[in-house]
Amino acid sequence: MNADLIQLDQAVNEGIKFHEHNSLYQWVDLWAAGPVAVTSWTSEYTESGVCGDALLATPEKGRLLFDEAVKNLIGSSDEFYTREVMTRKDHHTAQPLSDLPG
Repeated sequence: MNADLIQLDQAVNEGIKFHEHNSLYQWVDLWAAGPVAVTSWTSEYTESGVCGDALLATPEKGRLLFDEAVKNLIGSSDEFYTREVMTRKDHHTAQPLSDLPG
């Protein structure tokens, strides 16, 4: 990792506004999310783009985060590559009004 790219002068402690409603079903953190998915733009729930306390960042934490992300990306890619390719079937009883993808 290139320490020259780290901009700690821009680090802030910003809570995720998405969490302010204290939902049991919709929440997000670095490795997980609640059982109900809500897709939104990061700019909707954070002013700076930071989610959490970037002031607690260290090179060691950055390395752990990077290594874990790479491990999971490789694992996901390996799983995707080796999974069975299933054949799509059309179960429509009436012809759709628009073209089907694929």
